[in-house]
Amino acid sequence: MYVELVIFNNFFVDTMLELAVLTVRRRRIRPLRILLSSAIGCAAGTAYAIMPEWAQIIVKVLLAPLMCVIFTSPQGKSPLYKIGDYIGTTVIFVLFTYFAGGAIFGLSYALGVDLKSYAALGLGAMGICALILAARLIARKRSAGTRATAKITISASGHTVSADGLLDSGNLLVDCESGLPVVILSKEVEERLSPPNIKGFIQIGTACGEDSLTLVDIDEVTVDGKSYKALGALSKRSFDGFDVILQNSMF
Repeated sequence: MYVELVIFNNFFVDTMLELAVLTVRRRRIRPLRILLSSAIGCAAGTAYAIMPEWAQIIVKVLLAPLMCVIFTSPQGKSPLYKIGDYIGTTVIFVLFTYFAGGAIFGLSYALGVDLKSYAALGLGAMGICALILAARLIARKRSAGTRATAKITISASGHTVSADGLLDSGNLLVDCESGLPVVILSKEVEERLSPPNIKGFIQIGTACGEDSLTLVDIDEVTVDGKSYKALGALSKRSFDGFDVILQNSMF
């Protein structure tokens, strides 16, 4: 078996697995970090057969956690949430790796050939990478094309600001104590309303995983001439094309 063939296959299989994990976890793709992680995984996989037994054990235990640290960043505001998020990503990556290995073994057995000895494995993985990237691009364009916004005003702590609110039917957040709807504020809106009165915290699920956001008091949210009493959750992030994520009872 040619060493360049092993490198080719390992690199694109690793890249395929990383893209699959990032897609399942709904995380941003960072090309340089993926390339670095795949290169490290490829180097370890290529050298694995000639490693001493103790080195093989280290690779089996540490390679997957190391690659996960490189190709994605743990999400969450507290160390505990970040650790949990990192463990979840690593578990998914390991499961995908075992499933892929099992699929390759099964196909090799069924076809009577060792797929790892042919460039078809790397080419197939390259094709799957292209499909994943294309699917993500199409989904993002469709999401941007169907995104509905409205001009709104928000009043809090004596300040009133105008903003673009995203009409998000998926935002069902309600404060458990007051029963009020919760809108999610961008970093820019928070700065313009500063300093709002802090009411507590709320646990939410985002595209980046679980997160705990600070809740602040809002005097009034006006959407299309209708006024609502609500609480605001501080995202500490900038949004793309809007400033506030409205709760679905507001439209």
